[in-house]
Amino acid sequence: MGLLMLYAAFAEPIEKYLEAGIIPLAILLFSGLILMGYCLFHDAFWGLSNKKNKRIAVTVWALFSVLNVFNTVENISPNKIWIAGRLSSRFMLPLLLSIFFAIALILMVLKDRMKNDEE
Repeated sequence: MGLLMLYAAFAEPIEKYLEAGIIPLAILLFSGLILMGYCLFHDAFWGLSNKKNKRIAVTVWALFSVLNVFNTVENISPNKIWIAGRLSSRFMLPLLLSIFFAIALILMVLKDRMKNDEE
């Protein structure tokens, strides 16, 4: 909530360089990562409690991460990155999602390694 209020205060200068929907989406993805990390490291994420579900979840997250990287690489060209002097959402959204999935995958693997070290 605080990040959205901060964005609202500085929205006009930021929108000179970015399209309007990028920052709120980045804030939502960041807060989702914080929630996911909290749930993972406090064992509140019940879906990863057994070994089979962990492998499936890590595989799915890795697949999403790789697919989004391909989509991001496909959109790398000067005509798609900058539109009217601003970073376009066509380039930034796949990039934000790739970063989100990669960090979430790192959190899941880190939690798995920590669990294995405890056992």
